[in-house]
Order: sequence, then structure tokens, then C-alpha cells
Amino acid sequence: MKIALEFDLNKDEIRAEELGTLARRVHCVHCRHASEEVRTNIVKCAGCGQWLLVRDHYSRRLAAYMGVMADAEVPGDLPPVKEVFL
Repeated sequence: MKIALEFDLNKDEIRAEELGTLARRVHCVHCRHASEEVRTNIVKCAGCGQWLLVRDHYSRRLAAYMGVMADAEVPGDLPPVKEVFL
């Protein structure tokens, strides 16, 4: 993708596929730390210690999925942690 964009190809002209596992890179919206190889729906941020809900929103600019505070409404009340990104 990077090489194609350097040659001024339009994103509609590029065919890309994901390879490997579905593990995600998660960007914490609170402290901007990126966690690598996340396989669960909830992850603890190594930067700020917040429990993050891994969203399906992907940022091409950051090359990561967004992680938002999982217990924002009721502190300490977390949904079940499940391994979903195998």
C-alpha cells in the first residue's frame, strides 16, 4: 500500500488484503499509547492503566483501532473479557 501510494495510485486502484492473525493494534484515546497484538475485547492500557474497550473504528492515520474507557459510566464495572481477535 505504501509503495503504491508513493507512485500516486488512487486508493480505489489498490487492492489490499489482511494477512496473519486478527490481533489488533489499539490506540488509547486517553493517553495516546499504542498496545500491540491485542486479542481481547477489553485490554488494560500500559500507558495510563485504564481498561479500554476495543472498538471496531480503525484509524488509517494511526494504523490502529480505537480504545476507549470501558468503565466510564460505572467505574470498576467491566463487561466480560473475551478473546475475540484470534
